[in-house]
Amino acid sequence: MKAKFFIIIGWLFSNGVFAQKTPFEKGNGNQTTTYQECISFYKSLASAYKNTQMIKIGLSDENIPMYLFLIGDKSKNKPFVFINNGIHPGEPEGIDASMMLARDLLSKPENALLLTKVNIGIIPVFNVGGSENRGCCSRANQNGPEEYGFRGTENNLDLNRDFAKQKSLNTQNLCTILSKINPDIFIDTHTSNGADYPYVLTYIETQYQKLSEPLGSFMHTKFTPQVVENLQKKGLTAVQYVNTIKETPDSGIAGFLETARYTTGYNAMFNTIGYTVETHMLKPFSERVNATYQFILEVINQADKKSKELLENRKIAIKNTELTDTIFTNFEINITHADSILFNGFEAEYKKSEVTQKERLFYNRYKPWTKNIAFYNDYKPKLKIVLPKAWIIPQQWRFIENLLAVNGVIFERLRNDTLIPVSIKYIETYQTIQKPFEGQYLHYETKTRSENQEIHFRKGDILVFANQPSNRFLAEVFTPEASDSWFNWNYFDAILSQKEYFSNYVFEDTAAELLSNDSSLKKELEAYKANNLKVTPQQLLDWVYKHSLYYEKSHMRYPVYRLELNSIK
Repeated sequence: MKAKFFIIIGWLFSNGVFAQKTPFEKGNGNQTTTYQECISFYKSLASAYKNTQMIKIGLSDENIPMYLFLIGDKSKNKPFVFINNGIHPGEPEGIDASMMLARDLLSKPENALLLTKVNIGIIPVFNVGGSENRGCCSRANQNGPEEYGFRGTENNLDLNRDFAKQKSLNTQNLCTILSKINPDIFIDTHTSNGADYPYVLTYIETQYQKLSEPLGSFMHTKFTPQVVENLQKKGLTAVQYVNTIKETPDSGIAGFLETARYTTGYNAMFNTIGYTVETHMLKPFSERVNATYQFILEVINQADKKSKELLENRKIAIKNTELTDTIFTNFEINITHADSILFNGFEAEYKKSEVTQKERLFYNRYKPWTKNIAFYNDYKPKLKIVLPKAWIIPQQWRFIENLLAVNGVIFERLRNDTLIPVSIKYIETYQTIQKPFEGQYLHYETKTRSENQEIHFRKGDILVFANQPSNRFLAEVFTPEASDSWFNWNYFDAILSQKEYFSNYVFEDTAAELLSNDSSLKKELEAYKANNLKVTPQQLLDWVYKHSLYYEKSHMRYPVYRLELNSIK
Protein backbone atom coordinates (compact mmCIF):
# COMPACT_ATOMS: atom_id res chain seq x y z
CA MET A 1 0.00 0.00 0.00
CA LYS A 2 2.89 2.34 0.92
CA ALA A 3 4.63 1.59 -2.36
CA LYS A 4 1.46 2.34 -4.32
CA PHE A 5 1.18 5.69 -2.49
CA PHE A 6 4.68 6.70 -3.49
CA ILE A 7 4.09 5.64 -7.08
CA ILE A 8 1.08 7.96 -7.28
CA ILE A 9 2.99 10.82 -5.62
CA GLY A 10 5.91 10.30 -7.99
CA TRP A 11 3.53 10.35 -10.98
CA LEU A 12 1.99 13.61 -9.79
CA PHE A 13 5.28 15.36 -9.25
CA SER A 14 6.66 14.15 -12.58
CA ASN A 15 3.84 16.24 -14.06
CA GLY A 16 4.90 19.35 -12.23
CA VAL A 17 1.99 21.69 -12.96
CA PHE A 18 -0.66 19.47 -11.34
CA ALA A 19 -1.22 22.05 -8.57
CA GLN A 20 -1.00 25.12 -10.77
CA LYS A 21 -3.93 27.41 -10.05
CA THR A 22 -5.74 29.54 -12.58
CA PRO A 23 -6.14 33.31 -12.15
CA PHE A 24 -9.81 32.61 -11.36
CA GLU A 25 -8.84 30.29 -8.49
CA LYS A 26 -6.22 32.71 -7.19
CA GLY A 27 -8.74 35.54 -7.10
CA ASN A 28 -11.86 36.19 -5.10
CA GLY A 29 -14.21 34.10 -7.24
CA ASN A 30 -15.22 37.12 -9.29
CA GLN A 31 -12.23 37.47 -11.60
CA THR A 32 -11.49 36.03 -15.02
CA THR A 33 -8.18 35.40 -16.71
CA THR A 34 -6.62 37.67 -19.29
CA TYR A 35 -5.82 36.34 -22.75
CA GLN A 36 -2.08 36.25 -22.08
CA GLU A 37 -2.52 34.50 -18.72
CA CYS A 38 -4.81 31.95 -20.36
CA ILE A 39 -2.41 31.14 -23.19
CA SER A 40 0.56 30.88 -20.81
CA PHE A 41 -1.40 28.46 -18.64
CA TYR A 42 -2.18 26.12 -21.56
CA LYS A 43 1.39 26.29 -22.84
CA SER A 44 2.61 25.17 -19.42
CA LEU A 45 0.18 22.24 -19.53
CA ALA A 46 1.36 21.29 -23.01
CA SER A 47 5.00 21.32 -21.90
CA ALA A 48 4.27 19.20 -18.83
CA TYR A 49 2.00 16.43 -20.09
CA LYS A 50 2.26 13.81 -22.78
CA ASN A 51 -0.44 13.55 -25.45
CA THR A 52 -1.12 17.29 -25.30
CA GLN A 53 -0.44 19.96 -27.89
CA MET A 54 -0.81 23.72 -28.03
CA ILE A 55 -1.33 24.47 -31.72
CA LYS A 56 -1.37 27.90 -33.32
CA ILE A 57 -4.29 27.78 -35.78
CA GLY A 58 -3.83 31.20 -37.35
CA LEU A 59 -4.00 34.92 -36.74
CA SER A 60 -7.14 36.80 -35.83
CA ASP A 61 -8.39 39.87 -37.68
CA GLU A 62 -6.36 41.88 -35.16
CA ASN A 63 -3.20 39.87 -36.03
CA ILE A 64 -3.22 38.12 -32.64
CA PRO A 65 -2.36 34.38 -32.50
CA MET A 66 -5.21 31.94 -32.05
CA TYR A 67 -4.63 28.58 -30.40
CA LEU A 68 -6.12 25.11 -29.99
CA PHE A 69 -5.22 22.94 -27.00
CA LEU A 70 -5.45 19.21 -27.73
CA ILE A 71 -5.64 16.35 -25.26
CA GLY A 72 -5.39 12.83 -26.67
CA ASP A 73 -3.89 10.93 -29.55
CA LYS A 74 -6.37 12.13 -32.23
CA SER A 75 -7.45 8.54 -32.88
CA LYS A 76 -10.43 8.30 -35.20
CA ASN A 77 -11.73 5.35 -33.17
CA LYS A 78 -12.79 7.38 -30.16
CA PRO A 79 -15.07 10.40 -29.73
CA PHE A 80 -13.77 13.91 -30.13
CA VAL A 81 -15.28 16.61 -27.91
CA PHE A 82 -14.51 20.18 -29.03
CA ILE A 83 -14.99 23.14 -26.65
CA ASN A 84 -15.07 26.72 -27.91
CA ASN A 85 -14.63 29.56 -25.42
CA GLY A 86 -14.73 33.33 -25.52
CA ILE A 87 -16.72 33.85 -28.71
CA HIS A 88 -18.32 36.56 -26.55
CA PRO A 89 -15.48 37.44 -24.15
CA GLY A 90 -17.85 39.29 -21.84
CA GLU A 91 -19.27 35.82 -21.11
CA PRO A 92 -16.04 34.21 -19.88
CA GLU A 93 -17.19 31.31 -17.69
CA GLY A 94 -16.05 28.74 -20.22
CA ILE A 95 -12.59 30.30 -20.49
CA ASP A 96 -11.92 29.81 -16.78
CA ALA A 97 -13.82 26.51 -16.48
CA SER A 98 -11.92 24.93 -19.37
CA MET A 99 -8.56 25.90 -17.92
CA MET A 100 -9.38 24.14 -14.64
CA LEU A 101 -10.96 21.18 -16.40
CA ALA A 102 -7.97 20.63 -18.69
CA ARG A 103 -5.62 20.69 -15.71
CA ASP A 104 -7.82 18.36 -13.64
CA LEU A 105 -8.25 15.88 -16.47
CA LEU A 106 -4.49 15.71 -16.92
CA SER A 107 -3.34 15.84 -13.30
CA LYS A 108 -5.78 13.59 -11.45
CA PRO A 109 -5.03 9.85 -11.69
CA GLU A 110 -8.73 8.92 -11.74
CA ASN A 111 -9.03 10.66 -15.14
CA ALA A 112 -6.21 8.71 -16.78
CA LEU A 113 -8.52 6.04 -18.18
CA LEU A 114 -11.01 8.63 -19.46
CA LEU A 115 -8.30 10.35 -21.49
CA THR A 116 -7.51 7.10 -23.25
CA LYS A 117 -11.12 6.93 -24.48
CA VAL A 118 -11.95 10.50 -25.51
CA ASN A 119 -10.06 13.14 -27.48
CA ILE A 120 -10.60 16.73 -26.38
CA GLY A 121 -9.95 20.01 -28.16
CA ILE A 122 -10.23 23.40 -26.44
CA ILE A 123 -10.17 26.85 -28.02
CA PRO A 124 -8.89 28.85 -25.03
CA VAL A 125 -10.20 32.17 -26.41
CA PHE A 126 -11.85 32.52 -29.81
CA ASN A 127 -12.51 36.26 -29.98
CA VAL A 128 -9.00 37.27 -28.96
CA GLY A 129 -9.41 40.93 -29.90
CA GLY A 130 -12.58 41.23 -27.88
CA SER A 131 -10.90 39.46 -24.98
CA GLU A 132 -8.14 42.08 -24.83
CA ASN A 133 -10.71 44.88 -24.94
CA ARG A 134 -11.37 44.52 -21.20
CA GLY A 135 -13.59 46.63 -19.02
CA CYS A 136 -16.04 46.54 -16.15
CA CYS A 137 -19.30 47.71 -17.54
CA SER A 138 -20.31 46.63 -21.05
CA ARG A 139 -22.54 43.86 -19.66
CA ALA A 140 -25.10 46.00 -17.85
CA ASN A 141 -27.34 43.06 -16.87
CA GLN A 142 -24.56 40.75 -15.66
CA ASN A 143 -23.35 39.94 -12.14
CA GLY A 144 -19.56 39.90 -12.57
CA PRO A 145 -16.80 39.21 -13.09
CA GLU A 146 -15.05 42.42 -12.11
CA GLU A 147 -13.47 42.88 -15.57
CA TYR A 148 -14.09 41.01 -18.78
CA GLY A 149 -13.75 41.30 -22.54
CA PHE A 150 -16.09 42.85 -25.09
CA ARG A 151 -18.71 41.02 -27.16
CA GLY A 152 -17.48 42.23 -30.55
CA THR A 153 -14.14 41.94 -32.28
CA GLU A 154 -12.06 45.07 -32.79
CA ASN A 155 -13.81 45.54 -36.13
CA ASN A 156 -17.09 45.17 -34.23
CA LEU A 157 -18.25 41.78 -35.50
CA ASP A 158 -20.27 39.38 -33.38
CA LEU A 159 -18.51 36.15 -34.27
CA ASN A 160 -21.50 34.04 -33.27
CA ARG A 161 -23.29 35.43 -36.30
CA ASP A 162 -20.42 34.78 -38.71
CA PHE A 163 -20.45 31.05 -39.39
CA ALA A 164 -22.42 31.18 -42.64
CA LYS A 165 -20.79 34.26 -44.16
CA GLN A 166 -17.33 33.60 -42.58
CA LYS A 167 -16.04 37.13 -43.10
CA SER A 168 -13.71 37.02 -40.08
CA LEU A 169 -10.29 35.39 -40.10
CA ASN A 170 -11.16 34.06 -36.64
CA THR A 171 -14.10 32.14 -38.09
CA GLN A 172 -12.14 30.90 -41.08
CA ASN A 173 -9.37 29.64 -38.80
CA LEU A 174 -11.84 27.78 -36.60
CA CYS A 175 -13.76 26.28 -39.51
CA THR A 176 -10.51 25.12 -41.10
CA ILE A 177 -9.51 23.22 -37.95
CA LEU A 178 -13.04 21.86 -37.50
CA SER A 179 -13.03 20.50 -41.05
CA LYS A 180 -9.77 18.66 -40.30
CA ILE A 181 -10.74 17.31 -36.88
CA ASN A 182 -14.41 16.62 -37.67
CA PRO A 183 -15.47 16.53 -34.00
CA ASP A 184 -18.36 14.40 -32.80
CA ILE A 185 -19.55 16.95 -30.22
CA PHE A 186 -19.14 20.72 -30.18
CA ILE A 187 -19.73 22.87 -27.07
CA ASP A 188 -19.91 26.67 -27.10
CA THR A 189 -19.82 28.47 -23.74
CA HIS A 190 -21.97 31.56 -23.03
CA THR A 191 -23.89 33.60 -20.44
CA SER A 192 -27.62 34.15 -20.82
CA ASN A 193 -29.37 37.53 -20.82
CA GLY A 194 -33.11 37.36 -20.23
CA ALA A 195 -35.67 36.37 -17.62
CA ASP A 196 -34.86 35.71 -13.97
CA TYR A 197 -35.28 32.20 -12.51
CA PRO A 198 -33.50 29.95 -9.98
CA TYR A 199 -31.40 27.94 -12.47
CA VAL A 200 -27.68 28.63 -12.74
CA LEU A 201 -27.32 26.43 -15.82
CA THR A 202 -29.35 26.42 -19.02
CA TYR A 203 -28.30 24.90 -22.33
CA ILE A 204 -29.26 24.80 -25.98
CA GLU A 205 -29.32 21.40 -27.62
CA THR A 206 -29.05 21.82 -31.37
CA GLN A 207 -32.31 20.95 -33.14
CA TYR A 208 -32.34 17.21 -33.52
CA GLN A 209 -34.42 17.61 -36.71
CA LYS A 210 -31.38 19.15 -38.44
CA LEU A 211 -29.14 16.14 -37.81
CA SER A 212 -29.39 13.15 -40.09
CA GLU A 213 -30.81 10.03 -38.54
CA PRO A 214 -30.14 8.10 -36.42
CA LEU A 215 -27.86 10.75 -34.86
CA GLY A 216 -30.60 13.31 -34.14
CA SER A 217 -32.74 10.87 -32.21
CA PHE A 218 -29.74 9.46 -30.35
CA MET A 219 -28.74 12.94 -29.15
CA HIS A 220 -32.26 14.01 -28.21
CA THR A 221 -33.55 10.85 -26.53
CA LYS A 222 -30.42 9.24 -25.08
CA PHE A 223 -27.35 11.44 -24.87
CA THR A 224 -28.73 14.80 -23.66
CA PRO A 225 -31.20 13.33 -21.13
CA GLN A 226 -28.38 11.33 -19.52
CA VAL A 227 -26.16 14.43 -19.27
CA VAL A 228 -28.99 16.35 -17.57
CA GLU A 229 -29.84 13.46 -15.25
CA ASN A 230 -26.24 13.08 -14.11
CA LEU A 231 -25.92 16.80 -13.47
CA GLN A 232 -29.07 16.56 -11.33
CA LYS A 233 -27.40 13.83 -9.27
CA LYS A 234 -24.56 16.28 -8.63
CA GLY A 235 -27.08 18.81 -7.35
CA LEU A 236 -26.97 20.93 -10.49
CA THR A 237 -30.39 21.24 -12.13
CA ALA A 238 -30.20 22.19 -15.80
CA VAL A 239 -33.01 23.30 -18.08
CA GLN A 240 -33.30 24.17 -21.75
CA TYR A 241 -32.37 27.78 -22.54
CA VAL A 242 -35.19 30.07 -21.40
CA ASN A 243 -36.29 31.52 -24.74
CA THR A 244 -39.69 32.81 -23.69
CA ILE A 245 -42.73 32.78 -25.97
CA LYS A 246 -43.98 36.01 -24.45
CA GLU A 247 -42.45 38.21 -21.78
CA THR A 248 -42.09 35.71 -18.94
CA PRO A 249 -41.26 31.99 -18.66
CA ASP A 250 -44.75 30.93 -17.55
CA SER A 251 -45.94 31.80 -21.08
CA GLY A 252 -43.85 28.86 -22.29
CA ILE A 253 -40.37 28.59 -23.76
CA ALA A 254 -39.15 27.58 -27.21
CA GLY A 255 -36.06 25.79 -28.38
CA PHE A 256 -33.67 28.39 -29.77
CA LEU A 257 -33.32 27.98 -33.54
CA GLU A 258 -29.66 27.81 -34.46
CA THR A 259 -29.30 28.54 -38.15
CA ALA A 260 -26.03 28.27 -40.05
CA ARG A 261 -24.79 31.64 -38.76
CA TYR A 262 -24.31 30.25 -35.24
CA THR A 263 -21.49 27.93 -34.19
CA THR A 264 -23.71 24.99 -33.29
CA GLY A 265 -25.99 25.55 -36.29
CA TYR A 266 -22.91 25.49 -38.50
CA ASN A 267 -21.61 22.28 -36.92
CA ALA A 268 -25.01 20.61 -37.29
CA MET A 269 -24.58 20.86 -41.07
CA PHE A 270 -21.71 18.39 -40.67
CA ASN A 271 -23.65 16.11 -38.30
CA THR A 272 -21.80 17.25 -35.20
CA ILE A 273 -23.86 17.25 -32.00
CA GLY A 274 -23.93 20.78 -30.61
CA TYR A 275 -24.52 22.31 -27.19
CA THR A 276 -24.51 25.95 -26.17
CA VAL A 277 -23.99 26.44 -22.45
CA GLU A 278 -25.93 29.48 -21.17
CA THR A 279 -25.35 30.16 -17.47
CA HIS A 280 -27.61 32.72 -15.79
CA MET A 281 -26.23 36.25 -15.85
CA LEU A 282 -27.47 37.23 -12.36
CA LYS A 283 -25.95 34.28 -10.49
CA PRO A 284 -22.50 34.71 -8.86
CA PHE A 285 -19.65 34.28 -11.33
CA SER A 286 -18.09 31.45 -9.31
CA GLU A 287 -21.34 29.44 -9.56
CA ARG A 288 -21.52 30.04 -13.29
CA VAL A 289 -17.94 28.85 -13.79
CA ASN A 290 -18.62 25.68 -11.78
CA ALA A 291 -21.83 24.96 -13.71
CA THR A 292 -19.99 25.29 -17.03
CA TYR A 293 -17.19 23.04 -15.74
CA GLN A 294 -19.66 20.35 -14.68
CA PHE A 295 -21.63 20.45 -17.94
CA ILE A 296 -18.53 20.04 -20.10
CA LEU A 297 -17.20 17.27 -17.84
CA GLU A 298 -20.48 15.36 -17.99
CA VAL A 299 -20.60 15.61 -21.80
CA ILE A 300 -17.07 14.17 -21.91
CA ASN A 301 -18.10 11.39 -19.51
CA GLN A 302 -21.10 10.51 -21.65
CA ALA A 303 -18.98 10.58 -24.80
CA ASP A 304 -16.90 7.90 -23.10
CA LYS A 305 -19.82 5.81 -21.82
CA LYS A 306 -21.79 6.04 -25.06
CA SER A 307 -18.75 5.98 -27.31
CA LYS A 308 -19.81 3.08 -29.48
CA GLU A 309 -23.35 4.36 -30.05
CA LEU A 310 -22.13 7.90 -30.68
CA LEU A 311 -19.56 6.91 -33.28
CA GLU A 312 -21.82 4.40 -35.03
CA ASN A 313 -24.81 6.75 -35.21
CA ARG A 314 -22.69 9.61 -36.45
CA LYS A 315 -21.02 7.42 -39.07
CA ILE A 316 -24.43 6.40 -40.43
CA ALA A 317 -25.68 10.01 -40.34
CA ILE A 318 -22.66 11.26 -42.30
CA LYS A 319 -23.09 8.49 -44.87
CA ASN A 320 -26.79 9.30 -45.21
CA THR A 321 -25.94 12.96 -45.85
CA GLU A 322 -23.38 11.92 -48.43
CA LEU A 323 -25.89 9.74 -50.29
CA THR A 324 -29.02 11.88 -49.95
CA ASP A 325 -30.63 13.70 -52.86
CA THR A 326 -32.73 16.00 -50.64
CA ILE A 327 -31.93 18.53 -47.92
CA PHE A 328 -34.56 20.25 -45.75
CA THR A 329 -33.93 23.67 -44.25
CA ASN A 330 -35.48 27.01 -43.23
CA PHE A 331 -36.93 25.45 -40.10
CA GLU A 332 -39.72 27.18 -38.24
CA ILE A 333 -41.35 26.32 -34.94
CA ASN A 334 -44.62 24.42 -34.86
CA ILE A 335 -46.54 26.59 -32.42
CA THR A 336 -49.47 24.14 -32.41
CA HIS A 337 -47.45 21.44 -30.66
CA ALA A 338 -45.77 21.70 -27.27
CA ASP A 339 -44.38 19.36 -24.64
CA SER A 340 -44.90 20.01 -20.95
CA ILE A 341 -41.84 20.47 -18.72
CA LEU A 342 -41.53 21.07 -14.99
CA PHE A 343 -40.04 24.52 -14.47
CA ASN A 344 -38.86 26.47 -11.44
CA GLY A 345 -39.56 30.18 -11.69
CA PHE A 346 -40.06 33.42 -9.82
CA GLU A 347 -43.36 35.26 -9.77
CA ALA A 348 -43.47 38.02 -12.38
CA GLU A 349 -44.88 41.21 -10.93
CA TYR A 350 -45.17 44.85 -11.92
CA LYS A 351 -44.49 48.05 -10.06
CA LYS A 352 -44.03 51.73 -10.83
CA SER A 353 -40.70 52.57 -12.42
CA GLU A 354 -38.62 55.18 -10.61
CA VAL A 355 -37.19 56.23 -13.98
CA THR A 356 -40.15 56.28 -16.37
CA GLN A 357 -42.97 56.44 -13.81
CA LYS A 358 -44.67 53.68 -15.82
CA GLU A 359 -45.33 50.04 -14.95
CA ARG A 360 -42.20 47.87 -15.10
CA LEU A 361 -41.56 44.14 -14.81
CA PHE A 362 -39.63 42.61 -11.94
CA TYR A 363 -39.22 39.05 -10.70
CA ASN A 364 -40.07 38.51 -7.04
CA ARG A 365 -37.48 36.06 -5.71
CA TYR A 366 -39.47 35.75 -2.49
CA LYS A 367 -42.23 34.09 -4.49
CA PRO A 368 -40.74 31.03 -6.19
CA TRP A 369 -42.98 28.61 -8.03
CA THR A 370 -42.76 25.19 -9.61
CA LYS A 371 -45.20 24.17 -12.30
CA ASN A 372 -45.50 22.65 -15.73
CA ILE A 373 -45.01 25.06 -18.62
CA ALA A 374 -45.17 24.59 -22.38
CA PHE A 375 -41.94 23.78 -24.21
CA TYR A 376 -42.05 24.26 -27.98
CA ASN A 377 -39.30 22.36 -29.73
CA ASP A 378 -41.01 20.88 -32.78
CA TYR A 379 -39.35 22.47 -35.78
CA LYS A 380 -40.54 21.86 -39.34
CA PRO A 381 -38.64 22.72 -42.54
CA LYS A 382 -40.20 25.18 -44.99
CA LEU A 383 -37.70 24.58 -47.79
CA LYS A 384 -36.95 21.34 -49.62
CA ILE A 385 -33.74 21.38 -51.67
CA VAL A 386 -33.31 18.68 -54.29
CA LEU A 387 -29.59 18.34 -54.84
CA PRO A 388 -28.12 18.53 -58.34
CA LYS A 389 -25.44 16.19 -59.57
CA ALA A 390 -23.00 19.05 -59.11
CA TRP A 391 -22.69 22.82 -58.86
CA ILE A 392 -20.55 24.83 -61.25
CA ILE A 393 -19.25 28.24 -60.21
CA PRO A 394 -17.29 30.53 -62.54
CA GLN A 395 -13.83 31.12 -61.17
CA GLN A 396 -14.18 34.91 -61.07
CA TRP A 397 -16.21 34.50 -57.86
CA ARG A 398 -12.91 33.95 -56.11
CA PHE A 399 -14.17 34.02 -52.53
CA ILE A 400 -15.90 30.68 -53.13
CA GLU A 401 -12.67 28.79 -53.70
CA ASN A 402 -11.30 29.99 -50.36
CA LEU A 403 -14.47 29.25 -48.40
CA LEU A 404 -14.84 25.79 -49.90
CA ALA A 405 -11.29 25.00 -48.84
CA VAL A 406 -11.89 26.44 -45.35
CA ASN A 407 -14.88 24.15 -44.87
CA GLY A 408 -13.23 21.00 -46.15
CA VAL A 409 -15.33 20.77 -49.31
CA ILE A 410 -13.93 18.62 -52.10
CA PHE A 411 -14.02 20.38 -55.48
CA GLU A 412 -12.48 20.07 -58.91
CA ARG A 413 -11.79 22.40 -61.81
CA LEU A 414 -12.97 22.12 -65.38
CA ARG A 415 -10.08 21.02 -67.56
CA ASN A 416 -11.23 22.68 -70.76
CA ASP A 417 -13.40 25.49 -72.04
CA THR A 418 -16.75 23.87 -72.71
CA LEU A 419 -20.45 24.52 -73.34
CA ILE A 420 -22.59 22.80 -70.70
CA PRO A 421 -26.40 22.64 -70.33
CA VAL A 422 -27.24 23.66 -66.78
CA SER A 423 -30.20 24.66 -64.65
CA ILE A 424 -30.10 28.34 -63.78
CA LYS A 425 -31.84 30.30 -61.06
CA TYR A 426 -32.96 33.88 -61.55
CA ILE A 427 -33.64 36.02 -58.50
CA GLU A 428 -37.28 37.05 -58.80
CA THR A 429 -37.92 38.89 -55.55
CA TYR A 430 -36.21 39.46 -52.22
CA GLN A 431 -36.45 41.67 -49.18
CA THR A 432 -33.51 43.48 -47.54
CA ILE A 433 -33.19 44.62 -43.95
CA GLN A 434 -33.22 48.39 -43.49
CA LYS A 435 -30.26 48.58 -41.11
CA PRO A 436 -26.98 46.67 -41.46
CA PHE A 437 -26.64 43.46 -39.48
CA GLU A 438 -23.09 42.36 -38.72
CA GLY A 439 -21.78 44.54 -41.52
CA GLN A 440 -24.23 43.24 -44.13
CA TYR A 441 -27.59 44.31 -45.54
CA LEU A 442 -29.02 40.83 -45.19
CA HIS A 443 -31.60 39.62 -47.72
CA TYR A 444 -34.57 37.45 -46.79
CA GLU A 445 -37.75 36.00 -48.33
CA THR A 446 -35.78 35.34 -51.49
CA LYS A 447 -37.74 33.82 -54.40
CA THR A 448 -36.31 32.43 -57.62
CA ARG A 449 -37.36 30.94 -60.94
CA SER A 450 -35.44 28.34 -62.89
CA GLU A 451 -34.45 28.03 -66.55
CA ASN A 452 -32.35 25.64 -68.56
CA GLN A 453 -29.56 27.29 -70.52
CA GLU A 454 -26.29 26.37 -72.18
CA ILE A 455 -23.46 28.28 -70.57
CA HIS A 456 -19.93 28.62 -71.83
CA PHE A 457 -17.64 27.69 -68.96
CA ARG A 458 -13.91 28.17 -68.93
CA LYS A 459 -10.99 26.02 -67.96
CA GLY A 460 -10.49 26.43 -64.22
CA ASP A 461 -14.12 27.01 -63.28
CA ILE A 462 -15.09 25.29 -60.03
CA LEU A 463 -17.00 21.99 -60.03
CA VAL A 464 -18.49 20.70 -56.76
CA PHE A 465 -20.17 17.29 -56.75
CA ALA A 466 -23.07 16.69 -54.37
CA ASN A 467 -21.78 13.35 -53.15
CA GLN A 468 -19.89 14.28 -50.00
CA PRO A 469 -20.44 14.68 -46.25
CA SER A 470 -20.65 18.46 -46.72
CA ASN A 471 -23.84 18.16 -48.83
CA ARG A 472 -25.95 19.95 -46.25
CA PHE A 473 -23.48 22.81 -45.94
CA LEU A 474 -23.34 23.16 -49.73
CA ALA A 475 -27.12 23.14 -50.05
CA GLU A 476 -27.48 25.79 -47.34
CA VAL A 477 -24.91 28.23 -48.71
CA PHE A 478 -25.52 27.68 -52.44
CA THR A 479 -29.35 27.80 -52.42
CA PRO A 480 -30.46 31.46 -52.53
CA GLU A 481 -33.72 30.76 -50.71
CA ALA A 482 -31.94 29.25 -47.67
CA SER A 483 -32.02 31.71 -44.78
CA ASP A 484 -28.24 31.89 -44.34
CA SER A 485 -27.24 31.42 -47.97
CA TRP A 486 -24.28 33.27 -49.43
CA PHE A 487 -26.73 35.14 -51.64
CA ASN A 488 -28.68 36.37 -48.63
CA TRP A 489 -25.40 37.41 -46.99
CA ASN A 490 -24.70 39.72 -49.98
CA TYR A 491 -21.89 37.81 -51.66
CA PHE A 492 -23.59 38.06 -55.06
CA ASP A 493 -25.15 41.51 -54.92
CA ALA A 494 -23.39 42.56 -58.14
CA ILE A 495 -25.92 40.55 -60.15
CA LEU A 496 -28.79 42.65 -58.77
CA SER A 497 -28.01 45.75 -60.82
CA GLN A 498 -28.33 46.15 -64.57
CA LYS A 499 -25.28 47.28 -66.48
CA GLU A 500 -27.09 48.43 -69.64
CA TYR A 501 -30.42 50.19 -70.14
CA PHE A 502 -32.27 52.31 -72.74
CA SER A 503 -33.29 55.88 -73.42
CA ASN A 504 -37.07 56.07 -73.69
CA TYR A 505 -37.27 58.30 -76.78
CA VAL A 506 -34.93 55.96 -78.72
CA PHE A 507 -36.36 52.66 -77.51
CA GLU A 508 -39.97 53.73 -78.25
CA ASP A 509 -39.43 53.06 -81.97
CA THR A 510 -37.50 49.84 -81.30
CA ALA A 511 -40.24 48.56 -79.00
CA ALA A 512 -42.93 49.34 -81.58
CA GLU A 513 -40.99 47.42 -84.22
CA LEU A 514 -40.50 44.46 -81.89
CA LEU A 515 -44.22 44.25 -81.19
CA SER A 516 -45.11 44.66 -84.86
CA ASN A 517 -42.86 41.75 -85.83
CA ASP A 518 -43.83 39.42 -82.96
CA SER A 519 -47.55 38.83 -82.46
CA SER A 520 -46.94 36.49 -79.50
CA LEU A 521 -44.96 39.16 -77.70
CA LYS A 522 -47.68 41.71 -78.38
CA LYS A 523 -50.31 39.32 -76.99
CA GLU A 524 -48.24 38.80 -73.82
CA LEU A 525 -47.94 42.56 -73.39
CA GLU A 526 -51.72 42.99 -73.66
CA ALA A 527 -52.21 40.32 -71.01
CA TYR A 528 -49.68 42.09 -68.79
CA LYS A 529 -51.58 45.37 -69.13
CA ALA A 530 -54.89 43.65 -68.40
CA ASN A 531 -53.49 42.20 -65.17
CA ASN A 532 -51.83 45.46 -64.14
CA LEU A 533 -54.37 48.23 -64.70
CA LYS A 534 -52.22 50.92 -63.07
CA VAL A 535 -49.11 50.14 -65.07
CA THR A 536 -47.12 53.21 -66.17
CA PRO A 537 -45.68 53.92 -69.64
CA GLN A 538 -42.19 53.44 -68.18
CA GLN A 539 -43.13 50.03 -66.85
CA LEU A 540 -44.55 49.02 -70.24
CA LEU A 541 -41.34 49.98 -72.01
CA ASP A 542 -39.33 48.16 -69.38
CA TRP A 543 -41.46 45.03 -69.87
CA VAL A 544 -40.81 45.04 -73.62
CA TYR A 545 -37.09 45.67 -73.06
CA LYS A 546 -36.80 42.75 -70.64
CA HIS A 547 -38.54 40.46 -73.14
CA SER A 548 -36.18 41.40 -75.94
CA LEU A 549 -32.71 40.35 -77.05
CA TYR A 550 -31.37 43.68 -75.78
CA TYR A 551 -31.85 42.76 -72.13
CA GLU A 552 -28.73 41.28 -70.54
CA LYS A 553 -29.13 37.65 -69.49
CA SER A 554 -26.77 38.12 -66.58
CA HIS A 555 -29.05 40.52 -64.71
CA MET A 556 -30.46 38.70 -61.64
CA ARG A 557 -28.91 35.45 -62.88
CA TYR A 558 -27.52 33.61 -59.91
CA PRO A 559 -23.98 32.46 -60.82
CA VAL A 560 -24.04 29.11 -59.02
CA TYR A 561 -25.22 26.75 -61.73
CA ARG A 562 -26.76 23.34 -61.23
CA LEU A 563 -25.57 20.42 -63.32
CA GLU A 564 -28.59 18.14 -63.34
CA LEU A 565 -27.24 15.61 -65.85
CA ASN A 566 -23.80 14.28 -66.65
CA SER A 567 -23.07 16.79 -69.42
CA ILE A 568 -19.33 17.17 -68.94
CA LYS A 569 -17.38 16.04 -71.96
